[in-house]
Amino acid sequence: MRSVLNFPLLCTLTVVLLAGSQIAEATGWPQKADNGFVKVYYSSATASSYFGGDGTVITQHRLEDPNDSTRQYMRFDYDIQVFGVYGEFGLSDNLTLVADFPLVALSLTETTETLRSYPSQGVTLSSTSDTTLDIAAFAYYGLGVRYALPLQGDLNVLGLLDVRIPPGFHNGLYDDPEFEYLSDGVFAMRIGAELGLPVSGGWLATRIAYALNAEERSDELHVCLEGGLNTVENAQIKLFVDGILALEDPETSRPFNVRETPSVEQYIVTGGSFIFNFSEALFADFTISAPLAGANTWNGAAVSFGIGLKFDVDADAGE
Repeated sequence: MRSVLNFPLLCTLTVVLLAGSQIAEATGWPQKADNGFVKVYYSSATASSYFGGDGTVITQHRLEDPNDSTRQYMRFDYDIQVFGVYGEFGLSDNLTLVADFPLVALSLTETTETLRSYPSQGVTLSSTSDTTLDIAAFAYYGLGVRYALPLQGDLNVLGLLDVRIPPGFHNGLYDDPEFEYLSDGVFAMRIGAELGLPVSGGWLATRIAYALNAEERSDELHVCLEGGLNTVENAQIKLFVDGILALEDPETSRPFNVRETPSVEQYIVTGGSFIFNFSEALFADFTISAPLAGANTWNGAAVSFGIGLKFDVDADAGE
């Protein structure tokens, strides 16, 4: 059985959006006045398991047996693709405007296996049935600013403020009759700080932000640590660890449901990126990432890439 839903959604999208943000953002550094870049990025991930509230990896569900001779199990395959546009523009040397618009195509397939035993004949017969749910919509509309404090020395210190506006405005994740799968979104606002420090042959950067979420979604702490090398001309390599820490206990929260937007979710993801500059303006990058641990979230690796164009308004105007 196949059910196709084309409604807006907002879920954290765990690995993929984290990987997408690693492609897009320039953590720890502002854009110079009238400078910026625009990037198109793509991310893909699959998962056949998730982390339960206690961090245990769940690969299937045992369903209620319809009778003594029948057993039923459900497995699930989660596939997500994100096509996004991200940009940064320096309103001044200290103030950077940020925008992010990820378009999501997501598919969930539930496979139910039924085992029927016939003791008198000494056989067990197996049958399967599939249900697939699809969504294609914007995950959110993201807008924000980063402000660099006017400090002396190599260390960059920035404050950040951004909002993620959902495509839908129903108040409540779980009581919207229009949604069999996920929800129409959660408004979120992040307030935080970034640090960036150039070191010999590379850089170190970090971000920590408090995410204030609407509706039933728990507030969260978002943390990012990264280190990079730029010793090869026109190329950079960076490693990163990203995480979300929920401010409510995932073990006592609403249990994870593969069809629902989780209200309390946390995870740690690690990965690496390769960035190549084809010219002063054109660049591309490739990212891989995988979860280390989590609670009430999908467990799947992601692959991402993007291509972008840097620009200088004053330089372009003078040509």
